[in-house]
Amino acid sequence: MAPHSAEGAGPSEPPLPQVDVSPFQLRVLRAARDTGDEATIPHLAELLGGHPNTTRSHLESLVASGHIRRDTAPPAGRGRPRHVYRVTEIGKSALRPPPIAPEYAALASALAGYLAQVSPDPATDAQAAGRAWAERTETPGQYSDRTALLMERLSAMGFQPNQRKREDATDIVLPVCPLLAAASENPEVICNVHLGLMQGIMERNSLPSDNVSLLPFADDDGCIFRLKKSAG
Repeated sequence: MAPHSAEGAGPSEPPLPQVDVSPFQLRVLRAARDTGDEATIPHLAELLGGHPNTTRSHLESLVASGHIRRDTAPPAGRGRPRHVYRVTEIGKSALRPPPIAPEYAALASALAGYLAQVSPDPATDAQAAGRAWAERTETPGQYSDRTALLMERLSAMGFQPNQRKREDATDIVLPVCPLLAAASENPEVICNVHLGLMQGIMERNSLPSDNVSLLPFADDDGCIFRLKKSAG
């Protein structure tokens, strides 16, 4: 399917980074995000190590900068009400990888264009390149759910993925593409590199990579990774 050109349709480029935060504050943000709506100072201090006062100090700085919101939890018996800390949209933006430098985006476009011209089968060669990328970068871990694995990796790469459940599959929607310009020019190459990369990541973690497809510019929300349920 041809890329969408209307404003607000299809995947978009990554947003510009927000206010800088320190490396430890990024750790606090990640811990609060991963904890969900029940992030408290004692729990975060336990996850991060160190004294709770250190965690409290960083949380207060993040609240002041708008990266985290402090809410009062509903009372659960006697005693002082608990404060819970929730990551705001500014905080989520700070956790996203920065946009790719224009020079590297241009390099990706040039390589994709060259492969499209010289390869007799650009899609297959692009998938092979993606698998080679996974071989160089993916350290196998303890994963039993390939959807969770892909969500984690795609999020780290800046795609801002979200899930949609279907009767026979799970769709991972990608509203942002770090290489949107290159993908728009040569979707057969760039999108198949990303498909091969995700297949390679699954294989490196001993998870099945069959019944997985990438639908470029599939709808107004962006591209879609579709993971079909295995037969039987």
